[in-house]
Amino acid sequence: DEVIWLGCSYRHGVSLNYMVKFNLTEQLSLGYAYDQSVNGSIVSRAGAHELAVNYLFRFRHKDLVSPRYF
Repeated sequence: DEVIWLGCSYRHGVSLNYMVKFNLTEQLSLGYAYDQSVNGSIVSRAGAHELAVNYLFRFRHKDLVSPRYF
């Protein structure tokens, strides 16, 4: 039941990044990320907000053959 995903990352001397993702259903998820700029050892107030919506389509035909393979 992986409903919430949390994460953070650091790009050396560039930014701190915080992320969260919510799996609302098996096919639908909503994510948010915040990138906080870092100037050397000083964290600035300017940052970037990102929203992501992910929807996984399900196909009814399970035995589809990929057209890439002949």
